[in-house]
Amino acid sequence: MTPSQLDLETPCREWKVSQLVDHLVGGQRWARSAVQGAPALMGLSTTVTFTHAWDLARATGQDTNLDPELATTLLAQSRQSKRLNELFPSLR
Repeated sequence: MTPSQLDLETPCREWKVSQLVDHLVGGQRWARSAVQGAPALMGLSTTVTFTHAWDLARATGQDTNLDPELATTLLAQSRQSKRLNELFPSLR
């Protein structure tokens, strides 16, 4: 990524590249603190990082061929989390 790419649009319509980078850095700081107290949050952090890494790669013209096995695992975890949220809305 170069400074000239910081104002590019990303697949996340509400964020430019610079904002998405800020979000990822902040998310990593949050995850470091949260995971120490609740290891189950590691999956959420990994999914967010993986997804937004793809967004950044796409926006900046880089390779978007991310590990398919990891993508499949994270998608399954996300779908399970969504189902749990639907079944138990008070857990949100």
